[in-house]
Amino acid sequence: MPYFIMNVLGHYFVVESEIDTNKLDGCTCFDSLDTLLATAAKKTECTIDDLEGSEIRIFKVDGVWHETTHHGELIPIDNAQSIYDFLSSYEL
Repeated sequence: MPYFIMNVLGHYFVVESEIDTNKLDGCTCFDSLDTLLATAAKKTECTIDDLEGSEIRIFKVDGVWHETTHHGELIPIDNAQSIYDFLSSYEL
């Protein structure tokens, strides 16, 4: 842990709490943040430096999943959606 994940829509995450990556649908897992960002850079035609800090961080606080904004604000993830569905189908 942590887990470095990109979904089929190209959104990328660092999951800092325990998950079963086998339950993700159509996501790619990476060994490191650098590898994840290198792949994202190729898909977006940005540089790795441009993308540093743009990953969406996901973690569980008191049993509730949260995503963070790039400013560190915690946003609870809707309980009606599993964390696996959230990661697999996340889009802006």
